[in-house]
Amino acid sequence: MKLSTEQNFNDYRATMAKVTMLYFIGIFLLRLWSVVLPFQLNQPVLHNINFDFTEGLFLASGWSGFLLHNTIANRIFSLSLLFLPVIGFLRPATRLPFILFSIVFFTYTLFNNLYVTHHQHYLNFAWLITIPFMARSDKGFNLLWKGARYYACWFYGMAFLLKVINGGIFQEAFGIMTLRTQMSSYIFAHPHSVQTNIYTWLFNHPFWLNVGTKLTFLLEGVFLIGFFTTRYDKWLILAGFLVFAFTAFSSDVFFIEQFGAIALVFTRPAGWKKRGRWFVKPPAPKLSI
Repeated sequence: MKLSTEQNFNDYRATMAKVTMLYFIGIFLLRLWSVVLPFQLNQPVLHNINFDFTEGLFLASGWSGFLLHNTIANRIFSLSLLFLPVIGFLRPATRLPFILFSIVFFTYTLFNNLYVTHHQHYLNFAWLITIPFMARSDKGFNLLWKGARYYACWFYGMAFLLKVINGGIFQEAFGIMTLRTQMSSYIFAHPHSVQTNIYTWLFNHPFWLNVGTKLTFLLEGVFLIGFFTTRYDKWLILAGFLVFAFTAFSSDVFFIEQFGAIALVFTRPAGWKKRGRWFVKPPAPKLSI
C-alpha cells in the first residue's frame, strides 16, 4: 500500500539529508568554538563511565585511549566529524558517508561523555537521527524517521510522567530551588549583568519562576499527543523550543543539539517539500520535437 503524501518522507529524502547534514555541521562548528572537539580536550586524565555499560566496554577496549593519545588518530577523528557531514550534504543519495558518519558520531558520543565526565544524553538523540539515512529502501527510511519522532515523544513524555510519579511537579518551590542551585556561580561571577538583575527580581518574586517551571513540565507532557496524531507537530516544535529556552535560562542547560533534532523530526512532509526548493533542483523540462 502506498503511503499518503502527508505520511511519506521518501520523496524528500535528498532534502532531508542536506538539511540534517547542515544541522550537524552547525553542531560541530559550535563545538569547535566551544573547544570540546577531541583534539581540543588536551588529553584529559580523568574519565567517568557514569554506570553506562556501553561506555565501560568502550573504555575497556582501549579504543578510547588510542583516540585520545594518538595524535594522528585524534586529528583524523576530529576532522571526520566536520567533513563527513559535508560529504553527506554534497552526496545525499550515497549511503556510505552517512554510515561512516553515524559510526564516527556514535564513537564521539561515547568519547565525549567519557572524558568530559558527564553524560550529555542530548547527543544520543542527535545521533539517532543519523540512522534513517543508512536505510537502503525507501520504506526503511520512512519507518526509521518516524521511529525517531516517536522516540522524541517518548523521552519528553516520560520526563513529564516521571515528574508526576516522583512528585516534582507538585513541589511548590521547585523553580526557585533549581535557579539557586544552577545559577549561583553565574550570579557570583556576573553580579552586574542584565541576566543577574532578572534573576534577582525572580528571587524576590518566586511565584512567577515556580509557575514557569510548572508550565515547562506541562510542555514536556504535551509531547504525549504526538503518539496519537501528527496534526500538531508544528506546535510540538514550539513546545520543544520553549522547554529548551526556559531550561537554558533557569538551569544553565544548553540543549541546542536536542532542540535542533526535535525541529527536524517533527517537520512534516509538506515542510520538507518547501525546503526542497532551496536544496534540490527541479528536473529540467523535456523538450518536445
